[in-house]
Amino acid sequence: MMKQIEKRKFSKIRKNSLQLFNHFHQKQHHFTKMAVEFSQVVKDFEQFKSSVESNANPEQSKQLLEKLKLPIARLSFPSSKPSPEEQQKQWLVARETYEYAALLSIKLRDVDSFERYFSQLKTFYFDYAKNLPPSQKQFSILGLQLLYCLSKDRLDEFHTLLELIPFEQHSNVFVKHPIQLEQYMMEGAFNKVLAEKNAIPAESYAFFMDQLMHTVRGAIAECCMSAYDYLYSSDAQKLLGLNSQQELKSYSQERKWRFGNHDGKEAVFFKSEEESNKEQKTEIPSFKLIKQTLQYARELERIV
Repeated sequence: MMKQIEKRKFSKIRKNSLQLFNHFHQKQHHFTKMAVEFSQVVKDFEQFKSSVESNANPEQSKQLLEKLKLPIARLSFPSSKPSPEEQQKQWLVARETYEYAALLSIKLRDVDSFERYFSQLKTFYFDYAKNLPPSQKQFSILGLQLLYCLSKDRLDEFHTLLELIPFEQHSNVFVKHPIQLEQYMMEGAFNKVLAEKNAIPAESYAFFMDQLMHTVRGAIAECCMSAYDYLYSSDAQKLLGLNSQQELKSYSQERKWRFGNHDGKEAVFFKSEEESNKEQKTEIPSFKLIKQTLQYARELERIV
């Protein structure tokens, strides 16, 4: 009887040992597979990074990025919890991939993609900040997003993001640039904004800077139309920050302005001839009304 009990115990222990061995073997196989996959992701990332930095064909870089999208998404949100060291390595590769993807989006002039990649980066920049070392590209990307918000006149988003950036980093050259531009816009100093066109902190800022110029130029044009019936061509070119009379003519065509002569000089008229004639016909004879009103006042004085 004792031998049977001992035999059963031994059989149970052996079974449990086999189960533990199989579980350990499966785990080891799983982590080995993950390590191999991560190694391949790093290789693919380095190829993609090299393609973007070398200013290769953006479409070629885009194809390399497509290959990375799914593996990087898995690294950002792994199905099993890796060790803190492995997790940090994976997050660093994911963060840098999204950074280069954002820069590639600007080269491709794909604003929607830039917004998507920036929304991914916000998680790494702010939520995972305590678990990751600082990124060399972080403030460059943040400055780009601030400039993008300005170019679309989305000032609420601009200030929301600015509040997330530590105050001591507001003097960073990439962050300071859009902050200064926003101050000029709030002051209505649009000429200062136009003057900053070529004073960008990095080449990647040129795309959104051009968009901001378009936005600011539109605001100046609206002010001109409200304040003046016409402007001499040279004055209009200077106010709008255009480089030549040809650019002024192209912009005037977009706005449906017309060119003509005023006092022997070429001028830009902001209203069509029909609109100008209509306003002249419906113009209130103010001098005549004032004269009549004064006459009525004198008559009333006599009666009283």
